[in-house]
Amino acid sequence: MQAVGITYTAIWERINQIPWTSRTTRDKAVSFMQSLIRKRHMENTDPLEYTDMAYVYFLQKINSKYREVIKPLMEAAILQSTGYYRPGYYEGGDYIKGQCLSYRINPRLLGDDVVKIVYQDKQRYQRNRDEVTMTSKQILRQLRLPDLDSRSLVKFVKRALTDERILKKLKIGDEITDEVVMLKTRERIKGMVNEGSAQGQVLKRVQDDGGSPQDDGSAQNVRWVVKHVKRESIKLRKRILIKDGKYCYIDYLDQYLKRKRRHLTQAYCDQLLRIKHRQVYADRNETNLRLDSNVTNLKSEFVGLLSIDGQRLSQVDLKNSQFRFFIMLLEQSERQTLLGQEMNDFPLTKNTRPEKTKKTAKQEDKLEIGEEGFILGKQVTLLSILFAKYCVKNSGSNRSLSADYKLFKKLGKTGELYEYIQKIHWQETGREITRKEAKQLMFTVSFSSHRYCPEGKSVLKKHFPSVIQLMDEFKKGMIQFYAAQEAYNEKQARDKGNASFAVMLQQTESLVFIDKILAQCHKRKIKALSKHDSILCRVSDKHKVTKIICRVLNQLFGRYSYSLDIDGSVFQLRKKRKTRLQRYVGEFVTTLFGIVQMDNGPPSRKRHIMSKLQDKWLATSPLSATGDGDGGTAMPTSEEYSRIRNPRIRELKRRFGV
Repeated sequence: MQAVGITYTAIWERINQIPWTSRTTRDKAVSFMQSLIRKRHMENTDPLEYTDMAYVYFLQKINSKYREVIKPLMEAAILQSTGYYRPGYYEGGDYIKGQCLSYRINPRLLGDDVVKIVYQDKQRYQRNRDEVTMTSKQILRQLRLPDLDSRSLVKFVKRALTDERILKKLKIGDEITDEVVMLKTRERIKGMVNEGSAQGQVLKRVQDDGGSPQDDGSAQNVRWVVKHVKRESIKLRKRILIKDGKYCYIDYLDQYLKRKRRHLTQAYCDQLLRIKHRQVYADRNETNLRLDSNVTNLKSEFVGLLSIDGQRLSQVDLKNSQFRFFIMLLEQSERQTLLGQEMNDFPLTKNTRPEKTKKTAKQEDKLEIGEEGFILGKQVTLLSILFAKYCVKNSGSNRSLSADYKLFKKLGKTGELYEYIQKIHWQETGREITRKEAKQLMFTVSFSSHRYCPEGKSVLKKHFPSVIQLMDEFKKGMIQFYAAQEAYNEKQARDKGNASFAVMLQQTESLVFIDKILAQCHKRKIKALSKHDSILCRVSDKHKVTKIICRVLNQLFGRYSYSLDIDGSVFQLRKKRKTRLQRYVGEFVTTLFGIVQMDNGPPSRKRHIMSKLQDKWLATSPLSATGDGDGGTAMPTSEEYSRIRNPRIRELKRRFGV
């Protein structure tokens, strides 16, 4: 099929200078370069870093004759390789995983100029073809952008990417307060590894501050490694420590910002141009069950450019969604534990009806919603066991919940969790943090390795000991589960186990927002799309989508226990205040049923209800007159009735004599 994209001008010119054997081979090279650029953008890879690419990756992107494409790109200095590889080998009975070749795009070709390209690409394979996925794909084809050509689109993105917006994504120098940082540095390989050799010798390259400003990392036989370094041990003179995502780099700030701007400009322009030319894709992710599409990773600033049927898109988002779903799973475990259900009775993965299972997720890692609305799966089973162990106190035959868990649940429901973290962090450390930093701290503690202890984890562990310990023990339990399987080695089991907590919450989020909310929107002919924990729809459908979301979330969370973000404004559900007429009618109905219960009750019960009703009416009725000797009340006069302005209330009071 014909594909359209944005690439760097220098790369496009060099590709056209290569004497390709055919136009088809050239298009394969262009398609491979575009996929490599997108892959590095998704992984947030620095332009100077190398990316590991195994033989299987080349088979997926090109074919078995991938050398016909890679070799000309290497000779033209478009692609660069470390030239280092190492086959796997056994040492002391343990298998040491091998190292494949690493590649990167020549940093000198990543300039400020980008160009629109047209080439032939193979059809994207559609793994999942359920109704929600295919309907979303049809709606994606109806997305429209303003009438801008490629040059105007590039200018718009460049103007939007200011230094202030890029700096918001980074932490510079003293803003990095972690005790231990994950520093990405370069290591020089002492010698090339010959074919058939078992292992290579590596000479550590000391990361000092004496590098040249023109160093682009183009030295041969250099690879990037991640090291855990104490923050206080990093001493710099000219260069600065920059944290981008979870990794840190040592570089000059102006050079890093320049490379980052080039990288983001190409990525955002490519995303918008593919939407403009209706090159859409939509498929379910095999790991977290999310619906990956063109709008999934599109920045919120650019979502405002999109429109359907001439109407701009509105975004309805669930606030604190990850931890709200976490509290929902804990409440599910709480109900099972307090009802006295044994651990062996906790539901495992529901495999009795395989036709109902999701084909997009791996069977051993998949969650699903049961008939009663409960989330089922082995991760939820482990969470229930750990909840009963750490969040429930047993005193004889009585069971009670820990105080910190109750506080965590209350803060998560009211949306005040991050504000409370700000407060306790200032009390414990004497340093104030913003709400964004409090949110990042909670995400780092929850979704990183159980061994990782950033600054602030001790504060959270002091105030929420049972919740933090439950998270760490959950990751340890999943690591042991994967380590017991032959399909994973020690490192793979550790990485998969540490990521299992985040995957569990993402799968729960996908089951609710895609399989329930988005499916109901499509069933009602509403043109809606999913974007993680939010729904995109036309402005005219905003109220309909909000009602559907509230209906589904009320069944899962309960009423008034969550808040929504609609186009940047917080929409918090609260109980409606009753009108005066509704209050009087409610009191009358309560009194009427109280009299009926009094007639059917014993004499002592009759006297109790009668005295209670008399006291209530005497205390609350604004028209109560002076009582007579037996405690009764006089009937209001017609003059007192005429003082009531509301005719409905006046008629009710006159009819029932109150």
